[in-house]
Amino acid sequence: MMECRYTRRLSRLRRHVADQRGISYLGLMGMIVVIGMTLSIVAQQWSTTVKRDKEKELLFRGAKIKNAIAAYALDYEVRKADRSNRFPRSLDELTQPPRRFLPRVYKDPITGKDFEVILVKGEIQGVRSTSSESPMDSVNFQDAAMYKDKRFEAQDPKQQGASGLDAVSSVNPLNPLPPAATMPGRQPS
Repeated sequence: MMECRYTRRLSRLRRHVADQRGISYLGLMGMIVVIGMTLSIVAQQWSTTVKRDKEKELLFRGAKIKNAIAAYALDYEVRKADRSNRFPRSLDELTQPPRRFLPRVYKDPITGKDFEVILVKGEIQGVRSTSSESPMDSVNFQDAAMYKDKRFEAQDPKQQGASGLDAVSSVNPLNPLPPAATMPGRQPS
């Protein structure tokens, strides 16, 4: 009779332990699901942050290349004797001595590849991305449904002509405040 009680107790103990293992297993699985969901949310936020950083870098690099091309074109007037082209024929020309307009040829941060060049009569007047992805930044990419729609293009100084001079205001560049007579609420003395 003693053995029978012992066997019953042992059997109840085994069932109790087995029940506890099942509950622990379910708890562990629930924790794994919660951790997986949290990691999914964090990964999505991280990819959004990375995409926004790449967009900012695209705008920075595109503007640097555009400004370098514009400076190269303006420098043509000084270097006509040494150079037959107003605009560069390759982006590498912007990094060559005697005057370096860019420290190095930048890559497209969206694709990691070279920018697509915008050619006019065999000369580079700008660059653009080759990516067909949609930008997140709706302010800086207003008219661009895709990254490749955003063009970083320098203007030909010859075409600007006198219109660039008309845009100069009569405000003193050393003191950009308007004269006292034109300020509202003040009477000319």
